[in-house]
Amino acid sequence: MATALDMAAESKQGLKHYKNLDEEGEIRKNDHIIAKRNECFEQSRIKSIYAYDCINIIREIL
Repeated sequence: MATALDMAAESKQGLKHYKNLDEEGEIRKNDHIIAKRNECFEQSRIKSIYAYDCINIIREIL
């Protein structure tokens, strides 16, 4: 079973795929990736696209 510390470390690693750190170590969002993610999830509600497909689209951007 994962400890809270392990889960926090995994979460921080996951953030690196969708966000950048600036010089001070503060998290800075990649606006174009966030916008594409939001657009995809919005379309998924309209066209019944699976959320997993949205995740793959985001991975292609990265």
